[in-house]
Order: sequence, then structure tokens, then C-alpha cells
Amino acid sequence: MSTKTVRLAAVLTTSMFLASVAAAQKVPRPEEVLGFKVGADFKLATYEQAVTYFRLLEQASPMMKVFEMGKTSMGKTMIYAVITSQANMARLDRYREISRRLSLVKGVTEQEARSLAAEGKAVVYIDGGLHASECAPAQHLIQLAYELVAGEDSTTRLIRDNVVAVLVFANPDGMDLLADWYLPNVGTPYEVSPMPWLYQKYAGHDNNRDSYMTNLVETRNITRLVNQEWFPQVLYNQHQTGPFPTRIFVPPQAEPTNPNVHPLVVRYQNLFGSAMAAAFEREGKAGVVSGFRYDSWYPGYVTQVVDAHNIVSILTETNL
Repeated sequence: MSTKTVRLAAVLTTSMFLASVAAAQKVPRPEEVLGFKVGADFKLATYEQAVTYFRLLEQASPMMKVFEMGKTSMGKTMIYAVITSQANMARLDRYREISRRLSLVKGVTEQEARSLAAEGKAVVYIDGGLHASECAPAQHLIQLAYELVAGEDSTTRLIRDNVVAVLVFANPDGMDLLADWYLPNVGTPYEVSPMPWLYQKYAGHDNNRDSYMTNLVETRNITRLVNQEWFPQVLYNQHQTGPFPTRIFVPPQAEPTNPNVHPLVVRYQNLFGSAMAAAFEREGKAGVVSGFRYDSWYPGYVTQVVDAHNIVSILTETNL
């Protein structure tokens, strides 16, 4: 046997071994890293714990990558995750370029646009924790990342094959501030007391209303991600708490509809919301409401700002 053949055999053997190790690497469940299940009573994951878990998912699966998107007002590094199929991940830059060209339109003919749309994948932005005291959405991102990466049912596979999901922790400082205040006070008279400081260094609850002026560095990071880097077709901004006694608000939004929003954006908001409500119905989950209280008129929120960029925005308000 020649030296060249021996070397080739060694390379192939090593490659096969590494591939088997990678395939056998277990995708950790959130509770195995956090020490508790997401959403467990009297438990909150900190932002640092969430980042640690996201990094472990990235190491365990080729279907997830973690990126940095800038600093927070208190100097933390904001991260986001991209989750999609392994085949899509290999062409991630191409799909991002397609999304950019279709969003900016300039220099793209109708025929080219149709061709690009057929080739591309839907980019869906999902954030959580913008309002840190509405703690469920940020915690939910941890569980969502696991289910998107580890799920092997037909629906999850279909999502990974056709969607590039971008998961964003919108207020890392607030996520930590809330946990740092709440956890030491569990079991004391102060357990349900509000924090004695703002959960965003400068704006508190008004960080959502900063969306149209981008004073905060977090808003700038998100705006750059959405409007200069990924150009998503759908942006889902999660909030809490919805109108009592319902459990969750989903689109369609309250009438009258804002005539300044393109009718196709409104149509797809309604279609997505109706599909969400139908899914809750199939699963026997009551308490879903639409067409109530939340409208599309105020121009300053994350959702309404992207409506003006012809991005289909989805708002939910969850009452836990």
C-alpha cells in the first residue's frame, strides 16, 4: 500500500470518526443546563444563562448559529441566533442577499423578483423581553430555540426547511435586572414587588416607543439587524400581559385599520393571526382573542415601525 493511500485512508477514517461524534452529540434540553424547566414556578433564567445555553445549542447542532449584534446600554453583548436546516445554513449568505434584494427592490425586475422569491427562504424575526417585566417572552425564546433545533416532527422539519428563524433577546440588561431583583426575594414579602429601578437604563417601559427615533443602543442594534442586515419578511414582537380574562391576543388587530399600512401587510397579519387562532383551537386551548384593544395606529412601536417597511409584523399579548 502506498504512502498516499495510507494517508487518504487515515483522513477518511478521521473524517468518519468526527462525523459520528458530531452526529452523536446530544442536543441539551434547557433544564439540563438551567437546572429547571423553562416557565417553572419561582424560576427565571438570566440573560447570561440564556447565552450559555444558546452557545451550547450552537456547539451541539449545525442548524443553529449565534451572532453578536452590538452592546447594550449597560455594556452587555447582545446576541441573536439563526436557526434553519443544515442545507439552508450552508447557503445562509445567499438567502440573506435574496431577502435584501427583494426588500430594497431597486434594480430588480418583476421576473427576477419572482425567481428570487422562488429560490429564497422566509426570514422570520422573533424577539422576546423588550419589556423585561413581561418576563415570559424572553424565557420562551430559550425553549423555542431548543424545539426548533431538536424537533424531528414533520411540522418542525417543514419550518427548518423553509424558514430562516432569527431569535433576538431584545433587552438583555432588563432580563438580568429582573432576575437579580426577583430571585433573592422569592419567599419574602417582596416577592411580587416591582423593581425599585428601571429595567432599561434610560427608558424603562418606553423602550418600545423608542423604535421610531432610535435613541437607545438596543433599538439601534435591532433596527440595524432588521433594516440593514436581514430584511425579514415577518417580525414577531412578543408582549405580556393581554387583556384579562383572555389568555392571549393575536391578530387581526382592532379596527379601524390604519390606511397608511399597505393592505397586503394587513392581509398577511390577519392570515397569520387567524392561523395562530386556529392552531390554538385544534389544541383545545381557549382564551384566544382578536380584534380588540390593540390597533395599528401609533407609529412608534417595533411592530408599527416595520409595518412602514412592508414587513408583516405580528403582536401577541399573553396573559399568564
